[in-house]
Amino acid sequence: MGLSARYNDLSAPNAANIISGGGSGADNASVWLCTWGDRTGFGIFPKGAKAGLEIEDLGQQTLQDAAGNNYEGYRTHFVWEAGLSIRDWRGFARLCNIDVSDLTADAATGVDLITNMIKLTHKVDPTKILGKRVFYVSETVYLFLDLQTYNASQMNVTYKDMPHGERVMMFRGIPVKKVDALLETEAVVS
Repeated sequence: MGLSARYNDLSAPNAANIISGGGSGADNASVWLCTWGDRTGFGIFPKGAKAGLEIEDLGQQTLQDAAGNNYEGYRTHFVWEAGLSIRDWRGFARLCNIDVSDLTADAATGVDLITNMIKLTHKVDPTKILGKRVFYVSETVYLFLDLQTYNASQMNVTYKDMPHGERVMMFRGIPVKKVDALLETEAVVS
């Protein structure tokens, strides 16, 4: 089901952890604040199944393109049996209805990502909900969060250099991760 199916109703009991960004079109995105831990939420896989990704190399084969033309290509079969267990819904918060077309570098003239993300951090109290907190955003939201921070001279965003050379954006000490699986075409959450 994922998280979206669990945090998709502004009148549900867990709506206390959902903030609407005000978008009304069909080009909406979300920011997720997730607390990973054995008492909040974690990944699972079926008993007896292999953990992780299974890869089977099927080798070179004759394939067809969309026009029906044959070509030689390589095929690989991937299998990943994974699930999600949410033990405590209070460990997760969603900023939904972010109208991607309304995002601007100036938070005063568009969607104010910084203020809304601060509100998200207050939805998940780290003194009551223990675990590793991480923000997940789409690539476009990541870009505009960076621009809004730069233009507003905010101190909420810093960067941490990781040992393997990656720079990680940190919002109030919480890592911000770009996830290409997050849609920017979400329907309105109401």
